[in-house]
Amino acid sequence: MVEISKSAKVAKDAIIGHNTSIANGVKIKSGVIIGKDVLIGFNAVIGKNVQIGDRCIIMSGSHVGNNAIIGKCNVIFADTYIGKGTILGNNVMVYRDANIRNGSVVENNAVVLV
Repeated sequence: MVEISKSAKVAKDAIIGHNTSIANGVKIKSGVIIGKDVLIGFNAVIGKNVQIGDRCIIMSGSHVGNNAIIGKCNVIFADTYIGKGTILGNNVMVYRDANIRNGSVVENNAVVLV
């Protein structure tokens, strides 16, 4: 089952995996692919052509730029910016208010601090 809040704006062509929850105020743009068991918090923005792996948590107010790839089992804390074209490996934790520049690559099991 996919749970999408009434106030969320999700592009018609977005692909959303089973058991995913999308909170109020979320904006998901076109070409997005979201895996299963994903939670996207209030007012998060997911840019065009983003891929999000299974079992990720993207907390409130975070922004994922166009063409980013978010691996499996990542936790992105609130008010974080993931730049355009960025690649996050698997099992990455990105702490609150972090700003990852466009085109960055973050290896598996990394922790990103402010």
